[in-house]
Amino acid sequence: MTKFFVNRGEKNANRRRSDRLGFFEDIADVNQYVEAIFCEVKGEVELHIGGVGRRRVLYTDESDEKKVAFLACQLALAVSKEIHLRESMRSIALAACLHDIGKHHEDIQPLIRTLSKDNLRDGNQRRKKRLRLIREGHTRKGPVMLKALEVSYPWLSEHQPFLDDVASYHGQDYAVNVRRRIWSALEINIITIADEFDAMISPSPHRLYRERLTTQQAADQLAQHATAGRYEKRIAEIFIEQNLVLGV
Repeated sequence: MTKFFVNRGEKNANRRRSDRLGFFEDIADVNQYVEAIFCEVKGEVELHIGGVGRRRVLYTDESDEKKVAFLACQLALAVSKEIHLRESMRSIALAACLHDIGKHHEDIQPLIRTLSKDNLRDGNQRRKKRLRLIREGHTRKGPVMLKALEVSYPWLSEHQPFLDDVASYHGQDYAVNVRRRIWSALEINIITIADEFDAMISPSPHRLYRERLTTQQAADQLAQHATAGRYEKRIAEIFIEQNLVLGV
């Protein structure tokens, strides 16, 4: 994979390899980079779970995770201009692509298939129970699936334990992860904001477990959740400002 972002501290600098946030000039740079990262994880892969190997396609260009990765990395770039982030752009991009990897576990897939046959906007208790089981189950299975992917992607181990933390704790309130002393709570919150914003506005059939909102409605909801401690306030503000300006 080619990584060629300019060192801004040098006039007419030679392009150099770097995953550091400081080497990304703008959103166009970030989008190009995320596209390359997603190419590394999409398509058919070999998984080894419990000593049994199998081949599966986990991600395609139509996967919701690709949009989440774009949003998360755009936000990471904007946030890094004000707040120091501990993780590299590569780690954040990979974690955003793989944050829901636990949903591909064989214990979770039947629940998702059953749920997809329901009226996903019907508020019945049985559907709510399935959603809760999926949310709780896929975060437990996330690290298991990441380990299973190492046969195909041995370089994933370079980004542990961040990938495990994102798979396990994304979707949790920022305030809760801080109290747990999760080392990368800020970066996890960036991915959570991107994921939940996309879920609010996306027309994807996989996102219909909630009513689709307009961009303004989604921004208002993010602001409310930030006030309640679900998101880090300044990160949520940056995301709202950035995406309303872009007209997402």
